Parts: sequence; structure tokens; C-alpha cells
Amino acid sequence: MNKNSKRLGIYLFIMLLATSVATALRTVACVKYLNYSSGLFTDNSLIAVSDAIIIALALGMLSYVFVASRINLRASFSTSATYVPTGILGVATAFLGVKVFYHALASCNYRFFSKEVFTLKSPAALVGMIAVILAFLSIAHHFFNAFTTESKDTVRAYFATATIAFLAFYAIEVYIDSSLAVNDPSKVLRQITFMTAAAFFVFEARISLGREKWRIYSAFGLVAASLTAYASIPALVTYYINGEIINSLGAKSLASLEEYVLLFALFIFILARLCLTVFLKEETENELIKVLGEYAKDREERVNESYGRFQEIFASKQLSIFDLYGGDEEISEAEDGADNTPEAEPEEEKKEITISDDAIYEAIFGKMPERPEENEDEEAESEPEDERAPEEIAEDILNAVDEALKDAANNDEKEIEE
Repeated sequence: MNKNSKRLGIYLFIMLLATSVATALRTVACVKYLNYSSGLFTDNSLIAVSDAIIIALALGMLSYVFVASRINLRASFSTSATYVPTGILGVATAFLGVKVFYHALASCNYRFFSKEVFTLKSPAALVGMIAVILAFLSIAHHFFNAFTTESKDTVRAYFATATIAFLAFYAIEVYIDSSLAVNDPSKVLRQITFMTAAAFFVFEARISLGREKWRIYSAFGLVAASLTAYASIPALVTYYINGEIINSLGAKSLASLEEYVLLFALFIFILARLCLTVFLKEETENELIKVLGEYAKDREERVNESYGRFQEIFASKQLSIFDLYGGDEEISEAEDGADNTPEAEPEEEKKEITISDDAIYEAIFGKMPERPEENEDEEAESEPEDERAPEEIAEDILNAVDEALKDAANNDEKEIEE
């Protein structure tokens, strides 16, 4: 269920009720008061009331666009409410396509594929030929509509355009049909019905593209459902009771049983889609994912802010080219402007700061151990002074070295002899 379920349910109930009344009145008028050879009613009272009801209903259903809320729904293509009506609609489309093909052949005064047809000397045959091709492409759309369960499918959307074009070209074919007057009420009803159904399938195709317009989709669905039921059910009941087809005034008439079966299949399909829309769930974001997303966004903002502060601090501590080479520039500027500026007083020489080993030791290991006090005078007294001359001291050292070398040589010879 969603926010619009109740509102759409009310509109759907009103549509079905008013359509039932209008359809019943038109059915009675077609069975009892319709002249099948001329297409006119002998008594216009019932048909006038039913037409007024259906027109007011169609205009009223469009107000759903302004009543409903703008929401996102999770479309469904996997239930029997989709593939059963789709199958019925596909079969009905195939039968009508064959009927249109035979009608195009019968209404053409030239050979079907002759140049007269393509130069619009026989527009009914050309439009009919295009409608036949589009009818069978539309069957492919109904196949993918039942076969593919994903809500978004590009292939299904492409083939949905064939259904839209087929319904539009068939409405043109109804307009071109010369068996009825252009302003015939039943003929106008059929044209409007097919065009409204085509508009509904435009928004049906948008669902497959992921660009849903649920309010307009539902509004056109309500209008199309009421018109397809109003156009098809009286014709089918009339054929069942009297064996006559409404608006079929000759052998070349476009109106056929296949057309009314297709309209009734459209009614079933659109009604099923509307009922399914009532029970669709809203496309809402998971609360946990929403909280995680907000946390991630807040975290990203804080990281960006911290990084910005770091960049500012880092930039403030960098040396510029002027800091590196500014001294030379100052000297050159001073030389250039020596005549204009007074001689600057010499700056005091900066004293070099040194750190003693004791301070380093205390910073690492703590307080230095106390050294024992030594009496320099006592040390001086304990060491006897050598009063000899330096030459004598050096000669004595050399003699001692020679004697040590001789003793070492003698010891080596003795070891060899032994």
C-alpha cells in the first residue's frame, strides 16, 4: 500500500460504478433502438444520457492528477495481474492485425504493393499496411511484458512504442474509413478510445524506462478504462443478442468483432494495471542505509575540513623563493640604492650557540654524577720532574729500543736452534 492507495481506490470505484451505468444505458440503446443499416438511433434519450455520463466521468477522472500525491512506487511485472491480461491482449492484437490486413486488401483499388499505394493514392491501404506491421511488433511488446519481471527493461520499452504507434495508426484508420460519416458519434468514440489507450501506453513505457509518472499514468488509465468498456461491452452484447456488429455498414467497413474484442482486452489490461497500482509499495530508502549515508557524508565533511587546515598549516611553514634567495636581492638592492639611502649601521655579529656535553648527558640520562675533587698541587708534587735535557731523554729512549730489539733477535735464534 502507498499514500495514494485510498484515493486511487475511491476513483477506481467511482469509475467502475459510473462506467457500469453508462455502459448499461448504451447497451440497451444499441440493442433496442439502433438501426444497423443506417447507424442511427430511433430513440436518442438513452444514448444521450449515457454519453453525458461518460464525458463527465472522463473529465472527472483527469482530476486525479491534482488530488494524488507525488510519490515513487515500486512497479511489479511478476504477478498474474500482469501476464494474464497481457496474454489476452496479445492474442486479440494478433487477430485484429490479420483483420486489418484483409481490410487493407479489400479497400485498395490498386495492387497492394504498387507505387500508387506508396504515393498516397490509396491512404487507407498504406495506413493499414503500417498498422499490420505495428500490430505484430506490438505482440512482441506483450510477450516481453509477460516474460520479463524486472520493472526497468529497455527492450520492453522499445517494443512498447510499437503498441503506442499501432493504436495511433488504427485510430487514423478509423478516421479514414469511408463507410461512416466523419462526425458519426460511434466513429468519434472509437477514435478517442484508441488515442486515449495509446496515451496510457506512453506512460506504461515510461515505467520500463524508470521514468514513471504515476499520477498521470493513473489518470489516463482511469479514462482509458472507462472509454474502452463503454465502446466494447455494448457492441459485444449487441452481437451476442442480435448478431449485429455496431458501425459495420458494408463489406468494406473497418468495424469488426476483432476490434471490439481488442477494446475489451484493453479494458481488462488497464483495469488490472490500475488495481495493481493500488497495492504497489512506495520506493523508500532503507533507514539503516540512510543513517549510514548521513554518517559517511558527515565523516567526509570532517575529513575535508581537517585536510584543509593541514594544507594551510603546511603552506605557512614552507619557504618561498624569496625566503631562499631574498638575501642576495637585498644586497643588490642595497648596492643600487646606496646613494639614496643612508649607510646602515653594522649589525652585531650573531653569536653561535653551542651546547655542552654535560647538558646533552643530563637531557638524556639525568643529572651528571659528581666528580671527586682532586688536589692539583698534590698531583704536581707526586710527579717527579725530569731535569735532563730533551736530547738526552731521546737518546736514552733510542738505546732502550735497540737493546729490546737485540734481545728479541737472540731469543728467536735460541728457539730455532732448539
